[in-house]
Amino acid sequence: MSAPSVAHEEAVGRPVTRKELPPDVQARIEKNRLAALERRAIYEKRIASDRAIARALGEDTGGSATEGGSGEQPAPKDFFEENAKAIHKAIAEVEPLPKNGWTKFYDYDLSKMKDTRAGFIQELDEKDAVGAGDDEEGSRKRKWQPTVAQQDPSIFLGADDNYECQDCTSVDVDFQILRHFHVPVCIGCRDSQPEKYSLLTKTECRMDYLLTDPELRDTELFPFWERPNPKKATWNNMMLYLRCQVEDFAFKKWGGPDGLDQEFERRERDKAARKEIKFKKQLRDLRNKTRTSVWQDKKMQQRAKVHKHEFGTALVDPESGASVQTCIECGIQVECEEFF
Repeated sequence: MSAPSVAHEEAVGRPVTRKELPPDVQARIEKNRLAALERRAIYEKRIASDRAIARALGEDTGGSATEGGSGEQPAPKDFFEENAKAIHKAIAEVEPLPKNGWTKFYDYDLSKMKDTRAGFIQELDEKDAVGAGDDEEGSRKRKWQPTVAQQDPSIFLGADDNYECQDCTSVDVDFQILRHFHVPVCIGCRDSQPEKYSLLTKTECRMDYLLTDPELRDTELFPFWERPNPKKATWNNMMLYLRCQVEDFAFKKWGGPDGLDQEFERRERDKAARKEIKFKKQLRDLRNKTRTSVWQDKKMQQRAKVHKHEFGTALVDPESGASVQTCIECGIQVECEEFF
């Protein structure tokens, strides 16, 4: 963190003394100085407490070197290893240092934040792309992977070194349109002329301007901007086109706006005619099915009834002596046997 006087020196353009600083800057400097002195006093107090604890432990474990008569003092490492528990207990009883103002943190790291330009179609960095993480959800393969964001060109002081709007010669150019469609237009003209600089989807180009899919995919005719599908990320990418480029190509293809309208009306008439033909065909098939069922019913009604013989009383034939029965309607005779 820079000193409070740095900003004032940058504004003035030369080194300044403390007396030349504004009152608020001097107050900040004095506040920081007092805080540093307070932290230093606490640190020195802590060091003195540790030394007192070490001396006390040294006297309890056998006194000084001169009293022991050995003439040699114990090494610090051996001393702390032998009395580790006692040292930790003594340190725990000492009041810890208060949390200073330099340990504060924020939920948002301002140094890593980037300007999104308030746009919902802003390109992301490679590390922010979908599937960049190692987790299961982030590693899922998707059809769209965001490309690395490109930095916009800088605006120079010289007028000849900057891009200018083709309508108003402004240098506030929309670099998204310039990068993808190679059309220098400022943000003001883009917003004030949506009939010229708005973006169209591939479906709108096919329906409104009667363009084919091979023509829309040909980058030599006009460029397009490929973006993720807003309805679902796993669907095919959305292709955006600049309206003025699409209109110019469509008018050349169909002979102007009148030719485009005539072609649109012709296709609508053909569409209505095909729909009428399909309806008549379905109606004819329905009539044929209905006619067949009616014909079958009439045929069954007109079919002759099956004759069933109704025989009368059996009579004995005098010549042969056999019993014979005769049908009342057709007169057919059959021999029968009678059991008494």
